[in-house]
Amino acid sequence: GCCVVFWVMGAFLNPSLEVNVMMGTRFHRTITRSLMGTLQDMLHHKMWFCFVMLGFFSLVVPAVKLTSTFVIIYRLFCSPVHVVHRAHIWTIWALSALASYQL
Repeated sequence: GCCVVFWVMGAFLNPSLEVNVMMGTRFHRTITRSLMGTLQDMLHHKMWFCFVMLGFFSLVVPAVKLTSTFVIIYRLFCSPVHVVHRAHIWTIWALSALASYQL
């Protein structure tokens, strides 16, 4: 439960992107956005590819990984380890191999 709360706070509330525009000039400014603010801007400006890629890797992948982890942990409470491993071998592989920077 705690992981989900922190993930939602990071994705929706906390500014996680900082862009410095025209550094070293008198026009310098810093833009700070949350993930959702960035996605909204991309959608508004019709930056479809960027919107899909950022949304997929920042929202879909972590949500699937959290859900899969919770399912495996729940199954471990109900079944022996070797049964869970055999039943979810591809999910376990995907969790450890795909987007490993998010572990």
